[in-house]
Amino acid sequence: MNWNEPEKLEKLLQKYLAGKATPEEEAIIADWYEKINLAQPSHLISTKETEQVKFRNWLALHAKIQQVNYRSVKKDTKPNNFKLSRKATVWVGVGLVVFLIFGLKEYSKKFPGSFSGPEIAYLKQENKTVAPLRVSLSDGTLIWLEPGARLQYPKKFTDSIRKIMLNGKAFLDVARDPQHPFRVLGDAIEVEVLGTSFEVDFNAPKQVTDVLVRTGKVAVTPTVHSLPAFLRFLEPEQESLYLRPNESSRFNATTNTLVKRKIQPNYWAHQVTAAKLVFKETPLTEVIQQLEDQYKVSIRLEKAQLNKCTLTAYFQDQSLEVKLEMICKSIGANYKSADDKFIIFGEGCAE
Repeated sequence: MNWNEPEKLEKLLQKYLAGKATPEEEAIIADWYEKINLAQPSHLISTKETEQVKFRNWLALHAKIQQVNYRSVKKDTKPNNFKLSRKATVWVGVGLVVFLIFGLKEYSKKFPGSFSGPEIAYLKQENKTVAPLRVSLSDGTLIWLEPGARLQYPKKFTDSIRKIMLNGKAFLDVARDPQHPFRVLGDAIEVEVLGTSFEVDFNAPKQVTDVLVRTGKVAVTPTVHSLPAFLRFLEPEQESLYLRPNESSRFNATTNTLVKRKIQPNYWAHQVTAAKLVFKETPLTEVIQQLEDQYKVSIRLEKAQLNKCTLTAYFQDQSLEVKLEMICKSIGANYKSADDKFIIFGEGCAE
């Protein structure tokens, strides 16, 4: 048998543990067991991540418990009257190996990239001001942290899933990338999206977490566990709650309840910061950033030549669409939109 074929090996082990293996198959298992090294699986690559270290320590502890149990049985038995059979020895070893094969498989599913690949450099940001703090991620996602909120995110997204860690309240305008889902991890819930805009409030002191969707669709999944973090792959999957525009969810960690609610029609309009904007020969890039911060949307300039444009204007109570039309007319451009993402396109301006 080719031991590099894990599916065949798993089926044979399942058959063995179910007591349905033939003598020939039992001999194959015994021969295989003697050739492997249970002490340190070769595919476990050293990492500084705490959870992975705990996980490996737990495996080592489990192996030691097996040894202690064997010694205690041997000590309480008269000499030469007890001998652990070859098959029983294999059973103990197979139990550990099955745990490794299936356990590591499930662990890697829930924690992709845990045992291989380069370590990801994470940046930290905390809003210590009294106003929203804007953070731009490498994929184009924009995040506005409310006062007191803390964010941890990769300097550059390299995994198949874009992950960030968040504590506190924030609004996110996620760049769309269907091949790389975006995941927000909090203390009590996990939010996964493809490309959308939504508000989250991870209120740890009150044990309540709110998610409010402005555009797109998100999946909210509780992450409160009864087992330690390094053994969570043993727990059943939590059911997700799906939210669409103008829907919200509230998770109460105390009662372990997740409920869906409708958002008031005027909620998002009230989130716009009322401010007079005065520009005098101001670079268009600065104008765009102020509008993005005011409305919490993404506005992109299609051509680099547009960065050379400047604007002289006075904005007060106009809608975002009206402001964009005024900007475009002044620089000979146009704009298009999809959900909360706007693109200004045109020839641009001369030096």
